Amino acid sequence: MALRDPEAGASPLALFGAELRHYRTAAGLSQEQLGDQIGYSAALVGAVETARRMPTEDFTARCDLVDELDTGGALLRLRAHLRDQLHRQVWPPWFREWPSIEREALSLRTWELALIPGLLQTADYARAILRGVRPDDTDEENEQQVDARIERQQILARQDPPMLWAIMDEGALHRPVGGRKSMRSQLAHLLDVAQKPKIKVLVVPASTGAHVGVGGPFVIAEFRDAPEVAYLDTAAGGQIADHPDIVKACAQAFDTLRAEALPPRASLDLIAEVRDTWT
Repeated sequence: MALRDPEAGASPLALFGAELRHYRTAAGLSQEQLGDQIGYSAALVGAVETARRMPTEDFTARCDLVDELDTGGALLRLRAHLRDQLHRQVWPPWFREWPSIEREALSLRTWELALIPGLLQTADYARAILRGVRPDDTDEENEQQVDARIERQQILARQDPPMLWAIMDEGALHRPVGGRKSMRSQLAHLLDVAQKPKIKVLVVPASTGAHVGVGGPFVIAEFRDAPEVAYLDTAAGGQIADHPDIVKACAQAFDTLRAEALPPRASLDLIAEVRDTWT
């Protein structure tokens, strides 16, 4: 497959956009007509074509299914080829290596003090968080961040997903991120994904008081044939750490938090109870 009209040094977003534009114009479709066929707005089609939005996997798959485009699956193949480069343009520098680490992990142990873990967030919840922590971003930049965050969750839908242990403080269930409707949907989503055999959601109750997790959130990635790696969130950005002492400290904190947390069934009962307050 030859890319159409790529400029020297063109970004991955621009390369994908040029390819989509080629197929659309060759088929004689307007952006509105293509949008109608794939269930997305003409504005989004235009934003992808002009490299202002990252194409999601769903958007790309729907384009490949449009008979008039006759892509033969080329757009999904191109997107797979450019995936890491596409995401690198969206994620902040300190985070860019972490998604590839997540994809290779055998298990992930995540602790969150104030929020729902990113791999378990709904789009509305993620959108509200990003607007809060990145207030200077444009709406388009915010949507790119949301798309990238939701796409990371595809690792949990794989045939061989990693084992995910997600522990959060009860305060995360009560913090009104995005409003009452957003919170009710988010907690309902937590209850739904927690039914999957390789996802365990635990809550440290407010009655615990001060605990080892108040220092901040972190994630530990475990691999079959490599040392564990940790990701730590800070006010200035994230940090990927593979130093044994740092990883060991995170693992010990996680084990303590797991002991402090409610059992899985009781945790889900608490989530359901709080969900019903968000009416």
